[in-house]
Amino acid sequence: MMPRAFTSNINTPMNNSLQTIAALVGIFTLSISLPAAVFDSGSDGSDGPLNIPGGSNTIIFDPDDPLFYGPGTPPEGLDADRDGVYHFTTITIGAGSYLQFRGDVLGHKPVIWLASEDVIINGSLVLSAPLINSGVIIPAAGGFAGGQPAGIIDGQGPGGSLAGSGQGPSDDYVNSYLIPLIGGSGAGVDTGSADAAYSGGGALLLASSLQIVINGSIYAYAGGGAGDGNVRLIANGISGNGELFYINMLRMEAYMHLFSGTINSQKTVRTRPGNVFQESPIKITIIEGNNGPYAVSDLNPGANKDAPDVTINEGGSVTIQVECTNIPLGTTIRVVGWNDTVGQVEAVTGGLTGTLAASEATCVMVIPTGNTTFMAQALP
Repeated sequence: MMPRAFTSNINTPMNNSLQTIAALVGIFTLSISLPAAVFDSGSDGSDGPLNIPGGSNTIIFDPDDPLFYGPGTPPEGLDADRDGVYHFTTITIGAGSYLQFRGDVLGHKPVIWLASEDVIINGSLVLSAPLINSGVIIPAAGGFAGGQPAGIIDGQGPGGSLAGSGQGPSDDYVNSYLIPLIGGSGAGVDTGSADAAYSGGGALLLASSLQIVINGSIYAYAGGGAGDGNVRLIANGISGNGELFYINMLRMEAYMHLFSGTINSQKTVRTRPGNVFQESPIKITIIEGNNGPYAVSDLNPGANKDAPDVTINEGGSVTIQVECTNIPLGTTIRVVGWNDTVGQVEAVTGGLTGTLAASEATCVMVIPTGNTTFMAQALP
């Protein structure tokens, strides 16, 4: 089954009445001569150039950090509309620089970088789950948290493993098209362990209207049995002699496949460029409660706790409406969320009604306090 999913985020303040839905260094750069561009990344260049000088060591990517601002950055900072899509002109990561994408900064939404010109990676893009000083292993951007002995003990995410199961997360929810693009799930806490379980690697879409040159590395290692991350690269040409490793699903889309470096992934797909964005066939559109309906934006669901999609004022159960396109009538939809303090919550709708082109269904759920990220999936 190929999952069809919508990811949103719910952030609920800690009270019962107010809830918010909220590398290895390359030695040189290879330049390739390209014909007139066929693939267009869609970048409008509004975020200007991104240039990370060589020798910067480890840097945490944060769109609010002026360190990443360039001459073309708008006054509001990078990704001003907070939809998780960055519109750069060029992207350059210098050798000896390791750019880290952390879920506590960027949320559950995948990192989506679009460039209107060249992307040159001589340093490293790090989508691994980092260990912070308190011993908590947080997920990379787009990934999900592992279990915590003093909190939620199960691994989070659509493939998260149960505590004490002795098994790692499943990656059955990941398909070769990377639709939806989502990171790795977390591992559950081992029986009797006082240590936090490992969290999932991240999710990255990197697209250039010209070329992507990788003489450095991209890696999405999770460790500890958690799920490695997933990466999609799209350009007219992909080249370089760097490393793409510890990646679960790697999808490389180009007219000129000239990458000669090392690839270490569970599965690699090489094909021609496709559409950068795919219209989601499943959308969570309305949350209905005692205090009125709350519309969920279907334009740019953020899946980011710092930019909630919807704020609701309810203390009990709510009705969640799901709208679908081109999914057989009668299909039921699983709505599942991962809450920061409670763990997994889910409900299943009744069968879809309407037409094949436009159908809908509803389910009832109590949304807990804390931040909750939702996904909707058609069941077989």
